[in-house]
Amino acid sequence: MGIFIAYLMGILTALRATKPDQATGKQDKSSTEHNDGTVGIVRAEIATPVPISVKNEPQERHPKLQLAKTIAEIIGISAAVVLAVITVLQWREAHRNFLIDERAWVGIRHPTSITVISNGPQESTITYVVNLQNYGKSVATRVWLTTNIVTDPQDIVSYIDASCKESNDGTNAILHTWNADKAEKAVGFVTGDTIFPTEEEGKWFYNISFKRTGVLFIVGCAVYKDQFGTTHHTRFCDWSQIDITKLSASDLPLMIYPFFGANDAD
Repeated sequence: MGIFIAYLMGILTALRATKPDQATGKQDKSSTEHNDGTVGIVRAEIATPVPISVKNEPQERHPKLQLAKTIAEIIGISAAVVLAVITVLQWREAHRNFLIDERAWVGIRHPTSITVISNGPQESTITYVVNLQNYGKSVATRVWLTTNIVTDPQDIVSYIDASCKESNDGTNAILHTWNADKAEKAVGFVTGDTIFPTEEEGKWFYNISFKRTGVLFIVGCAVYKDQFGTTHHTRFCDWSQIDITKLSASDLPLMIYPFFGANDAD
């Protein structure tokens, strides 16, 4: 019994000696030793952990940043492609303008002159000259001109097309001479004429017969190549507003001029 009472007294003494902060759970020691050698039991309170809230803003923003980056890359690539296309188109246009500015331009130097007219009972015969001129800055090669006489306006377009076909065959033809000694073809040469810048060349057509009529059209097509090797066509149609069957030698030469809407060049 005495031992039990002494044990209780020791507990009471230990409780009196405990500091306030130790009673609230701030004391980290599990036991305290008293001056009298007795050991007191200290009650420790464990504080409940306070939940820590972690913001998820970086995780939420990451997909948005990735999307913005992708859109920016697409816009950048698209802009680069558009710029490249524009650059190519500008270069092509500049190159085209250069070719147009530097190439040969063969045209008809009007008027066309009829120098001889012979009217028979059924047919008429004329001699005329068509003047070609190079209005461009470079030489025109393989120049070939074909003309036709038309008496019906409905035939103008078809005869111009036929003239272009014949001239195209002429400008692309290569003739050869025959070497009798070796019984073989000699070195060929290219057909067609050469007209230098500002140079004028008259093409004569002699004794061209056609069905006698009051009004006539002289149509034709000149085909040539420029210095870049491109083939070009010059189409023309000149007409007489005078009844040529009533003309005499004193009325010559007769100058005829372009017929509206039937002249062009490429």
